[in-house]
Amino acid sequence: MTDALAWFAARTRKTSTRVLIALLFALPVLKGLVNRITEGGGGFLDDFEAVQCAGRLAAAGEAFYGAQAVCADIPGHTTFVYAPWAAHGAGAIIQGIGEFGFVAAYTAVYLAALAFLGFQVFFNRSTPGRPLERLLFLGLITGSAVVLGNVAIILHALVLIGALLVTGSVLPLALALGVAGAFKPVLLTFGVVFLLAPISWVRRIIGGVLALVLALGPWVWSYQTGGAEWDAWVEITRFMAVERAPGDGFWGWLAVFGVQGTAPGALAGYLAYALILTLAGWAIAARAGLSARERVWMGLALGTLLIPRLMAIDVYLLAPGMLAVAFAARAAAPGVFRAVSWLVLGGCFLGLLFDLVDLGDFALKTALLAFALAIVVTAVGVARRTTNPAATANIAS
Repeated sequence: MTDALAWFAARTRKTSTRVLIALLFALPVLKGLVNRITEGGGGFLDDFEAVQCAGRLAAAGEAFYGAQAVCADIPGHTTFVYAPWAAHGAGAIIQGIGEFGFVAAYTAVYLAALAFLGFQVFFNRSTPGRPLERLLFLGLITGSAVVLGNVAIILHALVLIGALLVTGSVLPLALALGVAGAFKPVLLTFGVVFLLAPISWVRRIIGGVLALVLALGPWVWSYQTGGAEWDAWVEITRFMAVERAPGDGFWGWLAVFGVQGTAPGALAGYLAYALILTLAGWAIAARAGLSARERVWMGLALGTLLIPRLMAIDVYLLAPGMLAVAFAARAAAPGVFRAVSWLVLGGCFLGLLFDLVDLGDFALKTALLAFALAIVVTAVGVARRTTNPAATANIAS
C-alpha cells in the first residue's frame, strides 16, 4: 500500500483534475455562502454585530448581556459572549469614530486578515506542503466561518504573523497571544509554538510569560470592576460555551457521549490529552529534522488541536502543520509514514464526505481526531527510530 501523498499526487497530475479537486473541497464554504444568500441562512458579520450592539449599549450605560441586550436595527446579531472589557472598549471606539466608522474599520481589517490567512495557508509556496494538498483542508471550513465576521479570524492572523517571526524575536508572537488571549483565553494554546520553535529556553520563557501577562490583564480588570457584568458573563459563557455549543475539539468529543466539559474528570481528561499531544509535538520537533518553518507551522496545528472548545472558525492554521507532521513521519519508518499520511489526508476526505451527506456535526470532530492520532503515531515512530545526527542537530538549544 502506497502512502496517501504519493497516491494523491499520482491522481492529480492533470490541471483539470486539480481544478475539480479544489472546487470539490471548496464546496462546504461555497454551500454555506449560497445558503446565506438564497435561503436566509443568516446575515453577514453577525458575530461582529453582537460586539457592535454591545458597544452601543455599553456606551449608553445599558446592560449588554442576556435577552435584554437588544438593538432593534441589528436584528440578526448573535449573542455577545466576550468579557465586559470588550463591550466597553467597543463603546469607546463608537463614541470616538461613530458606528459607521467602527463597522467600516472592522470590515477592512477583517477582510485583510481573511486574505492574509488564505494566502499564507493555501497559496504561499514557502508554506509546507503543495498548495493542492493544503487545499484539501479547505473542506473543513464552513461558509459561516467566513462570513460571520468573528474576531477569531483577526486573532488567528495576528498569531500567524507573530509565529512566522518567532525565530527572530518572541515579542511579536507574545503581543499577538496577549491580544488573542484577552478576547479568547483558549487561544493561548498557541503558546505551544514557543516550545516547538527552534529558539532558546530563555526566549521561550520570556515569550510565554509576557503573553500570559498581556492576556490576563484585561480579564483581571473585568473581574475586579465588572460586578454584575462579570456575573452575567460567567452565566452566559457557561450556557453558550459548555451547554449549547461545546465545539468540535476535546469538549465536542465529550459531548458526543453526553459529557460536558465541566463534568467531574473532564478537566483531568483534557489535561492528559493536552500533555500527551504536547509531548508528542515536542518529540517530533526534537527528533524529526524538520526545518524551522515546519516546526512553527506544526506548533500552530498543535495549538489548534489543543483548543478545548474548538469551533469551525479555529481551523484555518491546521493545513501546513499537519502536512509537516506527515513529512516528519518519513523520519520514522515507511509503515509509520503510510499510516500518518492516510490519517492526515483521510481526515480531510472524511470531513468533506460527512459535510456533503449532511453529517456535518461529525465532519470536523472526525478530522480533528484523525489529526491528533497522526501526531501521536508520528511521535511514537520518530522516538523509536535510531537517532539521526543530522536530525538532532536541528534541536533547539
